Amino acid sequence: MKTRWFKYILPALLLSAACSDDKPEADDSHVLVMFMAGYNNLSGNIATNIELELTKGSLPAKGSSNAVVIFSHCSPYAMEGHRYKSTQQYDVPTQPVLIRAYSEGGKAVLDTLKRYPTDFDYTDPDNLNSVLTEIAERFPASRYGLLYSSHGTGWLPADDTVKTRAIGARFHKSQWNMRETDIRDFAAALPVHFDYIIMDACYMGAVEVVYQLRDCCDYMVVSETEIPADGFDYARLPQRLFASDRPNLEQICNDYMVRTSVGGTVALVRTAELEDLAAQVAQLGGIPDTLDRSSVQKMGCSGEYRYFYDMQDIFGGRLDLSRVVLMEQHTPEFNAMAPLKIDRCCGLSMYLPLEEDTLINSYYRTLDFCRDAHLPGDRK
Repeated sequence: MKTRWFKYILPALLLSAACSDDKPEADDSHVLVMFMAGYNNLSGNIATNIELELTKGSLPAKGSSNAVVIFSHCSPYAMEGHRYKSTQQYDVPTQPVLIRAYSEGGKAVLDTLKRYPTDFDYTDPDNLNSVLTEIAERFPASRYGLLYSSHGTGWLPADDTVKTRAIGARFHKSQWNMRETDIRDFAAALPVHFDYIIMDACYMGAVEVVYQLRDCCDYMVVSETEIPADGFDYARLPQRLFASDRPNLEQICNDYMVRTSVGGTVALVRTAELEDLAAQVAQLGGIPDTLDRSSVQKMGCSGEYRYFYDMQDIFGGRLDLSRVVLMEQHTPEFNAMAPLKIDRCCGLSMYLPLEEDTLINSYYRTLDFCRDAHLPGDRK
């Protein structure tokens, strides 16, 4: 098993198979959990971010009260130049692993704490819960942060009948056959309260998503649009999170905007104010009946545009987002799957229901935001 793991998952760095006995103290400790759900076509990018980028950064020392703990499951990948690429072998089993990343003697170490069975499905909410629970037990801390890296399609249901995806795609034999985690199940599976959640996944800057997770964390870093495959700036990530007495989430947003070569959006959201935002929407009477959707700033690329529109633009600038969106950045244009001109951007997207999307609308009514904002879930 060790040979296979070196071949497919961590060929570039020394790994220790033994569990580390150096557990951080619970008092004033900060643990970053990186859940890298990469058994898909992002496997090479995720491997690059763990092995080649994160290890450049200022990782906490082995004996520190702070820790970086990684769950990683990638499909096979290969070195190409100075990075990795997916080999698109989605029928080749690999083992998910739990790793602690730390600095020792001036060198980055990826210490393998545990290997999981090859059929361990990270999209199963029970398995997500078990991994995070085990990390919390191994590394008791006063503060936890979560970075989730994978595919994402906002709040859209993980249901083959509507041909959409949610979060954490796990491919089976091909990219056309996958499993995902429903955002409602994702929220219910988180066993601890996180100080912050960084979503390195597309379209998670939907108000429906952050609202569903409002009780799970204090702050979220999200994007209204897609996120390029390279994702966030992992080399600077440890420095931003551990260098001062509080995580510098604003600078993580800045780093992302510098890193992306195709443009995009990013926002820092405070979850404590989200219920007030839902109340604002309810007080306004929901989506204006006279709204012309063709005039509203769309945030989705390619065929997914119909599900993601800029929230503030929907309501004609009448929302007070100042206490919810603490920081928002965007470029004038985003060139990912399809070019997207961004004239207006508030940091959060929202769904504009279409009457013919009956399955989507039925699901939408089950979301907390639709209920609390008194939205009908369908519209002509």
